Amino acid sequence: MNRPRTRSTIEAIVISGALKKRFSHNIEEIEKRAKNVMEQLEKFANDMLLPVNISKTKALLVHGVVSPMYPKIQYEGQRVEYVKIFKYFGVHISTKLGWGIFINERIRKIRMIYKALNIIFRTIPPHLFKLRRKIFLAYALPHFCWLFCCWFFYTDTQKKQIEHVYHSGLRIVYALKEWDDLSTILLTREKSLLDYVYSYWLRLKQHLLKAPEALAFQQSWKAYEIVTSSDKSWYKSMGFRKNSIFPNRLSQRAKHSLADLKLFEDVQKEQYQFFVKNTHYLNMLIYKFYIEPP
Repeated sequence: MNRPRTRSTIEAIVISGALKKRFSHNIEEIEKRAKNVMEQLEKFANDMLLPVNISKTKALLVHGVVSPMYPKIQYEGQRVEYVKIFKYFGVHISTKLGWGIFINERIRKIRMIYKALNIIFRTIPPHLFKLRRKIFLAYALPHFCWLFCCWFFYTDTQKKQIEHVYHSGLRIVYALKEWDDLSTILLTREKSLLDYVYSYWLRLKQHLLKAPEALAFQQSWKAYEIVTSSDKSWYKSMGFRKNSIFPNRLSQRAKHSLADLKLFEDVQKEQYQFFVKNTHYLNMLIYKFYIEPP
């Protein structure tokens, strides 16, 4: 008799605190809401006869406090363990919401692919660069695309690190070991990594602004426009004064990826495929390194 196959699922429950409340008050509120959520989950699992692996159930507290208090979370009398890093659908989420671990993990996989490409390219000479390029685009570029969705949250140093790894791949493809990043992109006449980011976000923006499943993104953009608008009539509707600290601090610190995208578009649309179409810098490079002066 064949046993029926069971399929495990991964679910995430997000409980957010209030920005206007102190951290200690937020912890108390989160603990009450977490208790209610766990009771609902327990009832649902029992009614549907769905087993819950409590040992693999983890909690992550996102905070900016030096010594935080942790809300007590239990399921069927067993305490849920807290972790500092959690991997969810390929993305590493940490207590500080930094992107360093996510980027480094993806770069580690890209470098493993580069090692494999170096072995494969031993049998493919450099003059067959079209074939080498197709292999690079098929196996390495998709891992860079994983990083594009959060591009505007990265620091400048992290962006430069990712671009450098991309240029390293081009050096492997075209056998340009001793060249720097700028010279590599000039000689290969390939798209820059920012060109790929630009094309990716143009399509993603159209989807996020129109798709029904992207309602949360659309609402966050609308809220961002209201918060950063010069019209402060919403202060009174929410019970704030014009000199209230919280709304003023919120309007100054508010950020949104779509706002960053608009600034990026204004610059990148003029530079899109610049190195592919422009021959001026390439001619200068050839004159400097290949043409001997009289």
